[in-house]
Amino acid sequence: MFRPFLLTLLLLLTGVVAAHAQIEATDCAYTCNSESLCSRWCTDGGVESNCGNSGACNPDPDVDGLDYYMDNCPYDYNPDQADCDGDGWGDVCDSEDATYVIVEARNCWIRNRLHAWGSDTTWYSEVRYQDTSTCGSPDKWAKWTEDKRDCVGNYDTYSCCVSKWGAQSCYNYGVRTCHF
Repeated sequence: MFRPFLLTLLLLLTGVVAAHAQIEATDCAYTCNSESLCSRWCTDGGVESNCGNSGACNPDPDVDGLDYYMDNCPYDYNPDQADCDGDGWGDVCDSEDATYVIVEARNCWIRNRLHAWGSDTTWYSEVRYQDTSTCGSPDKWAKWTEDKRDCVGNYDTYSCCVSKWGAQSCYNYGVRTCHF
């Protein structure tokens, strides 16, 4: 068995120039092929490993039966390769198992504040995202817009709201129904 430092020494002594980084790379395909077992050693995440028949250093790091290049979660055990949202990352290592689309947008609050110089009114709206994949992830709400308007010299916050957004919009003046 060759260790990386012995292999580097051997390559340098024989006139073959090889960068140390290449020897420690996770892909050993330059020395292995599918017909022959690779006898060189390489390092994958600090673990020395034989390249094996696949040409990859530590060909199955998570030992789930799928080689690194065929595995949708190469470092997490997942022999079923489940990928409910179809994004190419397996469910066990996917940080967001969902495919979200906007299904609803609504106005949710008008905040009015009194200041020494007058008042201001801010209109908030939000959107609801729904998962369209087979993952079954819950809906998510998020702030969509925030539009602030000043009413300099106007100390009546309701009339400020009406002057900027209209009476119909200010009907539920001050009632917050936002999810954020």
